[in-house]
Amino acid sequence: MNRGSLLRIGEVAKMYHLSVELLRYYDKIGLLKPEIVDSDSGYRYYGVKQLEHLNLIRFARTMDIPLERIAKYFHNPQVENLLDMLNEQQAALERQKREILSLQHKLKDKVNQINGVLNNSLGRIRYQKEKACLILPVASGIQERKHLDWGQYIRKMKPLYKQLLTDTANIGIGLSKELLEEESFLCYDQVFLILNSSDERKEYLLGKKEKVHEIPAQKYVSITYPGGNEKAPEYYRQIQQWMKARRLKAAGAAQEIHRGGYDIGKKDESFITEIRVPVE
Repeated sequence: MNRGSLLRIGEVAKMYHLSVELLRYYDKIGLLKPEIVDSDSGYRYYGVKQLEHLNLIRFARTMDIPLERIAKYFHNPQVENLLDMLNEQQAALERQKREILSLQHKLKDKVNQINGVLNNSLGRIRYQKEKACLILPVASGIQERKHLDWGQYIRKMKPLYKQLLTDTANIGIGLSKELLEEESFLCYDQVFLILNSSDERKEYLLGKKEKVHEIPAQKYVSITYPGGNEKAPEYYRQIQQWMKARRLKAAGAAQEIHRGGYDIGKKDESFITEIRVPVE
């Protein structure tokens, strides 16, 4: 063969902005063999066929197709096999897209959660409309607040719920409208997970046949304070007094949500709690 029509490895590397070492590696694993290798100098020479293969390799790698999958195609380079490889990667990219979208939701939730703590003055009562949320019941039945032990509920959770809790869901307890009206703040009658509502999440959970209660966007009287659930009764009383002064009534169960731990400059308070009471 006339070597004048062939390109040396350095020329190919420069033309494709690749390293010589990478082309040698492709040769070593059998992915891209040179047209000829000079027996005396060891120089590798590439022809049009190799350049066409390299074009496909670069495109496939741009699409994040593994080298092993590309090599599998070159073992039987039929157009049907090429389409199979590309369709497989298209499906893989769709899965990655959904995973990235899910991560974006989780990141947005966490940022909003932290901003919510920073923007809401601790101990100040708020009256505002909150976004829709999803409630996943974990346990029910009236319990005394002094016996509240998050660990016992977390240990009994389904694996799916534990995964949600490690992502962006918050755990909380509920006080029914009846308990609120009786001012029985030393009790609670529900343990739940709460997370922001989205069509994707709702469909996913329903697909898992989970009991999901979607609470629509509505107005709440709420307060965020440093400390745990043991301090909640005094804040419920503040909310009740505030509501009575404005002739507002509870429209449903209160949500007492553990918002996680943040550095708020108080050594004796390791986390944040939010109380939300829906109003008519």
